[in-house]
Amino acid sequence: MNLSLVRLFARAPKGKQARGERPIKRGKNVSLIGAIGFRGIITQISVIGATDGLTFEAFISQKLVPKL
Repeated sequence: MNLSLVRLFARAPKGKQARGERPIKRGKNVSLIGAIGFRGIITQISVIGATDGLTFEAFISQKLVPKL
């Protein structure tokens, strides 16, 4: 996901104008990896940028396996 995601449209009461601001520059990309069980989220991690095989393997070995 991108950190600068914003809505393009807004709602306002009838006769009023919706006001708001949005970022001018594009934000950083963030990858989210998580594991969900029957009772909810087991563990999660967020990484700035793209996720590669080494990052995913580290998530499995360091975060997920100890909680199983």
